[in-house]
Amino acid sequence: MPLCRCCRRVVCCKERALCADCAVCLHCECQPSVNALGLCARCSAVSGIRRLYVRSAHWTPEWEQHLRRKTAEIQRALRMQQQRRSISPTAPR
Repeated sequence: MPLCRCCRRVVCCKERALCADCAVCLHCECQPSVNALGLCARCSAVSGIRRLYVRSAHWTPEWEQHLRRKTAEIQRALRMQQQRRSISPTAPR
């Protein structure tokens, strides 16, 4: 099975080699990414947003993978925390 090129999880979509978490826009995290910068069409149309994600000379693929793995890790932790809050009774203030 192929691995996601960002977080190294098994992917079912072979054409882009990205899992569902990594295939969303890096900026708005709502729309699917459509370009090499990882931005959706709407965010890519804004030059100021594009400028934020342009890779500099020291930005290696390894660094990009590291950042995406950390982002995915934090997003999973936040989702788990939100699920625990919705399941557990409200804590006293």
